[in-house]
Amino acid sequence: MKVIPMTAVAALATIALSPAPASAAGACETTTVAAATACSLAAASEFSYDLGKCANLGTSLTREACRTKAGNVLAAAGKLCAAQAGARRSVCNAVGQNAYNPTINPADFSAVIDNPLFPLQPGSVYVYENKSDNSEVTFTVTSDTIKLAGVTCLVVHDVNRVGGVIEEDTLDYFAQHSDGSVWYFGEDTISYDNGMASTHGSWRTGLNGAKPGIVMFGPPTLGTTYRQEFLLGEAEDVARSFAFNQHVKVPAGTFNNAFQTKDFSALEPGILENKYYVPGIGNVLVVKPSTGEREELVSFTPEP
Repeated sequence: MKVIPMTAVAALATIALSPAPASAAGACETTTVAAATACSLAAASEFSYDLGKCANLGTSLTREACRTKAGNVLAAAGKLCAAQAGARRSVCNAVGQNAYNPTINPADFSAVIDNPLFPLQPGSVYVYENKSDNSEVTFTVTSDTIKLAGVTCLVVHDVNRVGGVIEEDTLDYFAQHSDGSVWYFGEDTISYDNGMASTHGSWRTGLNGAKPGIVMFGPPTLGTTYRQEFLLGEAEDVARSFAFNQHVKVPAGTFNNAFQTKDFSALEPGILENKYYVPGIGNVLVVKPSTGEREELVSFTPEP
C-alpha cells in the first residue's frame, strides 16, 4: 500500500500545540487553544477511520483514490481548524480575555418579553422567505415555558422549510432581564439531511458547560460586541451593535427606523450576517453581504 504523506496531520498538530502569545494569555485564549486542539484531533481521528475504510475496498485504484480523498478532506479540516482559531481570537480581541461566566439570578428574569426591538408576544407568528435557497421560516411565539438554570423561559417554535420540506425544527428559549435585555438560554433542534435526523447544535444553559447570551440589549449601545450563546464547539454566535435608523424594505413593509447588528460565529469563519430589527415587530431582515442572500419578513401576525 502506498504510504500517505502526513503533511496535513503535522499541520493539524502545529495548530493544536502552538502556545498562546504571552501578551494574550487569558481564559479566552486558553479556550481558543483548547478548541483548536479538539478540532485537530477530531480531524486526525476521522482521517484514520477513512484510511481503515479505504483498506477494505476492492482494487488498488479505488483504494488509492479513497486515500487521496481522505487526505484532501483532512487538509480542508486543517484549514477550517486554523480559521476557527483565528475567528475565536478576533472574538477575544473584541470581548476581552476574561472567562465568560455571566451571573444568572433567576429572580432577575421573566418570561414576559416586551423589549421594543425583540418583542415576543405569545400567539405572534413571523414568516420569513429566502428566495436564494427557496426556504421559508415560520417563527411562532408560544405560551409555553421551560425552566433552565432556575430561569423560566418562553418557548418559541422555529421551523425552516426548503422547497416545502422541513429541514430544521427548533424550540428556542428566551427570557428577559429586569434591565430590559433579552437573553437566549438554549435551543433543542432537529435537522434533516436526506432523511437522516441530527440534534447537532442543540444546547441548554447549565448542561455540559453551556451558558446563555444576550440577543438584544435594552436599550442597545452602539459598538458593543457580545456573546449571544456559548457552548464551545456547538454554539458560539456573537453580535455587534452597529447602527440605528436604517432604511429597510421587505415584503412585510418599509421601515426607516431599523436597528442593525452584525452577527458572526467562530464556527463558520468568514460568514457575516447583517440583521435588522424594527421597534414593535423585531427582526425583519437578515442579509449575508458576501452573497447578497436575504431572509425577509413576508408576514407578521400579532397576538390574537
